[in-house]
Amino acid sequence: MPHDPRLPFQRRMLPPGLGFALREAREARGLSRREVAASTGIRPRTLARIERCAQCPSWPTLERLCDHLEVNVAAVAPRWLKDSFDVPTSPTEAPGVGLRALRRERGLTLAAVAAGSGVSAATLSRFERGITASRLLGPQMGVGACGDEDLARLAKVFGLSDGAALWQACLVAADGD
Repeated sequence: MPHDPRLPFQRRMLPPGLGFALREAREARGLSRREVAASTGIRPRTLARIERCAQCPSWPTLERLCDHLEVNVAAVAPRWLKDSFDVPTSPTEAPGVGLRALRRERGLTLAAVAAGSGVSAATLSRFERGITASRLLGPQMGVGACGDEDLARLAKVFGLSDGAALWQACLVAADGD
């Protein structure tokens, strides 16, 4: 099951017993740590730390481990997957989704938009992923308090006249995704 890059993979969101579940799957197949580590491209020590829940795997490592152990990711990390599927995917759910689509359509990086708008790249990233309601486009959805100057600077980065034009461009860009 490939990871959808729109979903925010965060190691801290993995369930606490993930490593124990992976160890059980490995032992059930009669595989040694060395065999699994060699087959998945990680060190045996790293696998031992993961199995003791002393370290959380990255998405690629988790995917390789699950593939090798013939275990579905949903079987060992059900909460993470459920939470991830709740991520907003349309601008009507979260206006940042449209902003991300517009930014990518125009070939702009987060850093470029941040520099031109005076909003940090981290804030823009969280807004685009629907993690936080922003005071920039939030009012279009009836949330937050908008700073007209901030919104005007953001619209200008995209070559648009004002916040209303930016909102419309976000909707159109999101439809094209």
